[in-house]
Amino acid sequence: MGLRRRREENGRRARLAAGKKIDVVICTVDRLKRDAEVKLLIGCTEEEKALVCNFHNDGKYMGGILIRRGSIYRIDTRAFFGFA
Repeated sequence: MGLRRRREENGRRARLAAGKKIDVVICTVDRLKRDAEVKLLIGCTEEEKALVCNFHNDGKYMGGILIRRGSIYRIDTRAFFGFA
């Protein structure tokens, strides 16, 4: 994909997301790749949120937590990162 087309696609996505609130954040850790990511879900149904969360918790080396707007979760990070 060319740079111009990529910019157009990013602009289109930004316009689609304009005016919507981020209601879920998914924090993922991949122990095999030694990588961590934060994913913002905008305008997803409850079923789609569950599907994404289940996908990230399906593997042996990957885990994720779903954080909803207005909710504070305390997790055992040692267990989450596989050190417990």
